Amino acid sequence: MNKIRKKYRYDLWRPHGVDIKSSWVIPFFHLCSEIIGSWTGRSFRMEVYHMKKKVFIIVLTAAVLAASACFGAFAASAKKSQSADSPVMGWQLKDGSYDGTVKGSSAFKNCDDCSITVSSGSIQVSFKLGDSSITQIYKGDPASAEADQGNVIQGTGGSFTMNVDALNWKQDIAVYENGEWKDCSVTFRATGLKRSDMVSSEVKDGKYKVDVTLEGGSGRAHISSPAVVIARKGQLTARIKWSSEYYQYVQMGGVQFKKINKKGNSRMDVPVVLDQDISIQALTTAMSTPHLIDYTIHFDSSSLKKIKSGK
Repeated sequence: MNKIRKKYRYDLWRPHGVDIKSSWVIPFFHLCSEIIGSWTGRSFRMEVYHMKKKVFIIVLTAAVLAASACFGAFAASAKKSQSADSPVMGWQLKDGSYDGTVKGSSAFKNCDDCSITVSSGSIQVSFKLGDSSITQIYKGDPASAEADQGNVIQGTGGSFTMNVDALNWKQDIAVYENGEWKDCSVTFRATGLKRSDMVSSEVKDGKYKVDVTLEGGSGRAHISSPAVVIARKGQLTARIKWSSEYYQYVQMGGVQFKKINKKGNSRMDVPVVLDQDISIQALTTAMSTPHLIDYTIHFDSSSLKKIKSGK
């Protein structure tokens, strides 16, 4: 008997007496094609045949394509997160001096250049504001500056030196100008960073699986291991998956990395390095009030295994 092919016809396809109009099969195919098409930007035509074997093959193919698209979506997400707008932590950089730029509002508008010094994971920036009469700044908002005078940073003739939590990260800095504290949004960037400037420079670009351990808290929470890590130009980004759905963000210093999924156990994309204890804080809403809990994560380089393309 000749094979009878029907495309997208619910009313004409009734193999073995089954009314496909009420069946889950074709709607499932259409859903898969829509999801895969939106992920990949490609058009997939789902065709249904009068043979059970071919239906199974199509379902299996759709599942494989969906899994592949999921991995591709993470790679694209990690690549985007490692762009010029991705925070660079001090412990990701080798100790040394770097040239930098400043982009900011208000008093920082005419502040173009800065010098950057990295030492033992800490970042220090030195810069000069356009207004030499400004002699006080504060890491935070104006209200906090008023209440926390002990941590106000003193400068001379508009020149300041201060520590920052990360580069390529927009932060609030209050400036004391004309007798009042004013808010500024400021980003410090290192110019001309090379792979050789990064602590993880020896890790070639690609996607890897790496064993990860978590310590701290009550001991009940854990992170799925191995974790998937994307390497690009010496920067490593890990997708961590918690054992709970209640974690809202991970904080490193003052930099927050928010939960990226709406359903299921919490997942975040965070910068990492190998063979170092990385101190983090994680906000959980599992208790009656939100709690910020201290943890340490560690990625073991001896377990580093590259994931072959397409898997």
